Amino acid sequence: MLMKGSGIMATKMFQKRIDQDLYDTTSKIYNELGTSVEAAFVMFLKKTIEKNGLPFELKIERIPNSETIAAMNEDLSNAKSYSSFNELLNDIDED
Repeated sequence: MLMKGSGIMATKMFQKRIDQDLYDTTSKIYNELGTSVEAAFVMFLKKTIEKNGLPFELKIERIPNSETIAAMNEDLSNAKSYSSFNELLNDIDED
C-alpha cells in the first residue's frame, strides 16, 4: 500500500511463534531454493491475493473404514450380473 504523496510503501510488522523444528526444516528447504522463510511467507501472501484464497487446495483425505475395505475386498465372482438396468429392475420386481 502506498502512502499518499510519499511514494513510500507502508509496512506492517508481523510476528508469529512457530515450532523450532518446523522453522529449521523449512528454512533449509528455502535456503536451497535461494530464499528465506520470511521471503517465502511474503510470496504466500502475494499468491493468496492472486488466487483470492489459499494458494493451494485444502482437503480431507477420505480413508476407507474397515466396512468399506471389506466390501472392496469382497469376492464378487459369483455375484449376479445384469446386461441392462431394465433387467435389474425386472429381477427386483420378481422378488
